[in-house]
Amino acid sequence: MSKTVLIIDDDKLARKSLTSLLANDSLNLIEAENGAEGLKAALDSRPDLIVTDIHMPEMDGLTMVEELRKDQWGQSVPVIILTADEGMDIINQALSAGVTVYLTKVGVDSRMLADQVVTALG
Repeated sequence: MSKTVLIIDDDKLARKSLTSLLANDSLNLIEAENGAEGLKAALDSRPDLIVTDIHMPEMDGLTMVEELRKDQWGQSVPVIILTADEGMDIINQALSAGVTVYLTKVGVDSRMLADQVVTALG
């Protein structure tokens, strides 16, 4: 059975790069441009995994995760943060919000990211 991954990032190039990296026959990929759009897409499509940036217009990634976790289904979906922000305060906020994995765009290579996605999908 095909798994669905929702990719949320306001940077179109970053979204397309991640989509290209994850593109295969066993994954259905959905994209959203900001946290508000991503939250709606998540609650409508109920993906198996969400990969999101933090700093986005309309609704940031952490607020999106906090809102997602208020939904019964949203309490258990794995969320990977993929962001340029490496500050300990934001990492702690993300973990408190219920993020499954926190990765920085600077420190992660495509192989590591793909491995994290596979692990999170089970």
